[in-house]
Amino acid sequence: MTKSTPFGSIDNPFNPVALALGSEGTFIARTMDRDPKHMQEMLKRAHQHQGTSFLEIYQNCNIFNDGAFEIFSEKSSKADHTIYLEHGKPLIFGADKNKGILLDGLQPKIVTIGEQYSENDLWIHDETDSTKAFLLAKMFGHNEDANFSQGHLESSMQSIDLVMTQCCKSNWKQSKTKKGLEI
Repeated sequence: MTKSTPFGSIDNPFNPVALALGSEGTFIARTMDRDPKHMQEMLKRAHQHQGTSFLEIYQNCNIFNDGAFEIFSEKSSKADHTIYLEHGKPLIFGADKNKGILLDGLQPKIVTIGEQYSENDLWIHDETDSTKAFLLAKMFGHNEDANFSQGHLESSMQSIDLVMTQCCKSNWKQSKTKKGLEI
């Protein structure tokens, strides 16, 4: 609730990362203001990128959304709610690095590493895969009706909201031909 929406907003949250991907941005990332090392790295990568760069920064506002992103930045909860994506590495998170995300077809699923699954079973991040970048972009916001398409992952062990950080770089390349862009 704010001065402009005193009864709250009935609209679904806006997803800037999905918009940037849909607009065919070629470097898209998300970071947090309370993680200055990561934010610095993402700002450098966005600046150095040849093409359209988009960097979403989760930033606390002590007037209108104080604490809105604490779950992703507080030491007590950060590890269980944040994944730092690295090209060529599996999606692993958790205080003990014992949770991961695998793809069941195109449906992300949270699993516990060591029970039935190993790191080899997990989703490997690929900065050049635009299809998987769209899946990552949908891991946004939260909804009590919890399912992946609403930006919330649900598994038998728990429900979890994840902020995706690092980058989703599409496989579109700048071209000097008349086409402008090529895959």
